[in-house]
Amino acid sequence: MDISIIIVNFKSRNYLTNCIKSIHKNTIAASYEILIVNNDIEKLTIPENNEQLKIIEHNKNTGFACACNLGAKYANGKILLFLNPDTEIISGNLDYLISAFSDQSIGIVSPRLLTDKKNIQEWSSGYNITLFEIILNNIGLIQSKELWQENATKKPDWVSGASLAIANDLFKKVGGFDENFFMYFEDVDLCKRITEIDLGIEIIPSIEILHLGGKSFSDSIMQKKLYYSSQDYYFKKHYPPLSLRTLQLLRNTVSLFKK
Repeated sequence: MDISIIIVNFKSRNYLTNCIKSIHKNTIAASYEILIVNNDIEKLTIPENNEQLKIIEHNKNTGFACACNLGAKYANGKILLFLNPDTEIISGNLDYLISAFSDQSIGIVSPRLLTDKKNIQEWSSGYNITLFEIILNNIGLIQSKELWQENATKKPDWVSGASLAIANDLFKKVGGFDENFFMYFEDVDLCKRITEIDLGIEIIPSIEILHLGGKSFSDSIMQKKLYYSSQDYYFKKHYPPLSLRTLQLLRNTVSLFKK
């Protein structure tokens, strides 16, 4: 099996049909399978007859990282592609992902993520997340913007888990996604661990994927809470304690000014 496409479903079943159709349409030569990890309480049914499709009924929401790791345990492909359910491949084909891994210096590759207006999605990739970078972001000096340009030539330090490919054996070697992240930063953390073993992160612009975004989460207050919780854990994991305390102080200060 060349590639295993792992999709985590949580309140996104209405988008799955178009996502699956786009995979069938844009995977030409490669052998592939589609593994859907269902984090919904209700059982998931797909009306179309898909021989390459397998549904893993998890039936509880234990978070994105945990569900992805569960899907990877069932995967037979040499390459794992983690793909959000609210995505559609709109140009190129997934065969290009396989050829990208012929470069032994590459650890993770990602297609180009586009919005419904066909613009490159902001925060679909970025440079190393540090305290200084967050301060710059808060004052509007976002260095990662240059990665979101059509002719961007620099390589990112991380790419979004909405569409992220990695060799199966490498994913297992580094321990998969860190399940302490319920939602957010699990992709940044995986990419950081990959770069720490001197492997690169690559974006493949010839494969374009529409990402509608935010279709499984409507509670903005809880969303922000989960984001900050994951951000704190990321800093606790990768940086000295002073960095985390400074980050939290900065966040509280910004919140006070916004009130």
